[in-house]
Order: sequence, then structure tokens, then C-alpha cells
Amino acid sequence: ATSGLAVSFSVVSGPGTISGSTLTITGAGTVAVAANQAGNADYAAAAQVTESIAVNPAVLTVTAANASRVYGAANPAFTDTISGFVNGDTSSALSGAPSLTTPATTGSAPGTYPITAAIGTLSAANYGFSFVAGTLTVTTSSQTISFTAPSSPVTYGVAPITLSATATSGLAVSFSVVSGPGTI
Repeated sequence: ATSGLAVSFSVVSGPGTISGSTLTITGAGTVAVAANQAGNADYAAAAQVTESIAVNPAVLTVTAANASRVYGAANPAFTDTISGFVNGDTSSALSGAPSLTTPATTGSAPGTYPITAAIGTLSAANYGFSFVAGTLTVTTSSQTISFTAPSSPVTYGVAPITLSATATSGLAVSFSVVSGPGTI
């Protein structure tokens, strides 16, 4: 104040609190702060002065967690982490959940696919969001072979023996002679 007298502050509106001459922002929005000087025996009260401060939402980062599965299996439930909370806030400041999707299907070939994080139903009064994709890794699936054993023993000169085997994958099975007197 031009009088040299102490000025007091108060929050007129918006997300903030005053302690002495310290303003603490308590949320996003517009905070209107008033400066007052009531005067004394020598000085009349000063006209109140109000200033506004725009408070942008803080930004939280939503990161899709990496995941993996084998070829042919359903995609797992995707998860995420959210970081960047301020002022002691926790996930309780949020409502809803982000959307976590991938283009990979059960028939997608082994390889890597993006897990895209998006807003979904996620919301928060004092926060905006940025999104970081994760990676789904599709690995090869294991398989087993069922091999029907041919009759044994046989006598040299026997007619050719038809072999039979199937793979759990449904893929064609090939045969080879590992050892001994025979051809495929």
C-alpha cells in the first residue's frame, strides 16, 4: 500500500487458499485474489484490488504396460500406470479408466504390436492426460507330435510302410530316417 501499512490477501473465488501472503493453488481453474488495506487513524481504507490467475490442469501420463502371449491365445487383459500426480493427489482424484487396445488378434503372427492408450472414460477435475503406448509381444506357440508307431519287428523285404503322425498345431508333419536301413 502507498501508506506503507500491511496489505491482507483473500481468495475471492476459485481453487486456492491464502495463508498470510502465500497463495496455495488447490485445483485447476481461475483463482481471483483480492488485496485489501483497511487503513488506520491516518489513512483511509484503500480500494480493493483483485487479480486473477489462470491455473491450467496438471498433466498425468498414462502408460500402457507391455504384455505378451503365445500365438493363437487370446490377448491378455491390458494394464496401465498413471504418473504425475501433484499436491499429494492419488488415483482417487480420477474417475473412469483409459482405453487400452491393440490391433493384434488370436490369428496375428508372432511379432510385436502396439498397445494404444487413449482417454476412454478417464477424467479428473484438475488433470489433463498424455498417453504412452506399450507393446504386445506375440511369441510362437509350442506344439507336439503324435506319431503312431509302425508295427515292429518287420522282415527285410516287407512292403513299404505307411507312416502316420499329426501335430497339435494342425500343420503338416514331415518324416525322415534318423538311422538304419530305410528311406522315406
